[in-house]
Amino acid sequence: MKSMVRLEDSTHPTSKLQVQLGDLVNLSSSSMELHGALKELRILWDETKAAWNDPVRREFEQQFWEPFQAQILSTLRAVERLSPILEKVRNDCGEPRF
Repeated sequence: MKSMVRLEDSTHPTSKLQVQLGDLVNLSSSSMELHGALKELRILWDETKAAWNDPVRREFEQQFWEPFQAQILSTLRAVERLSPILEKVRNDCGEPRF
């Protein structure tokens, strides 16, 4: 049987939000999937750069690609820090490990 957590919704005092701990996203596999997707995108971007070498490409790279990469890497670091915390919550609440 799955553990249930009830959280008060601060915007609607009368409503309750139910979360089944077993339904929480598996951050480890999601993180690996995101890392793999970023790796694949980097390969494709390197191929694109070889064929597209003009000021527009450089502007795109500075304004979009570099911030995008930085945000993904930041997200991966955050997930890495959050995973052990969620694992502890699962263990403390008696939720079986998957």
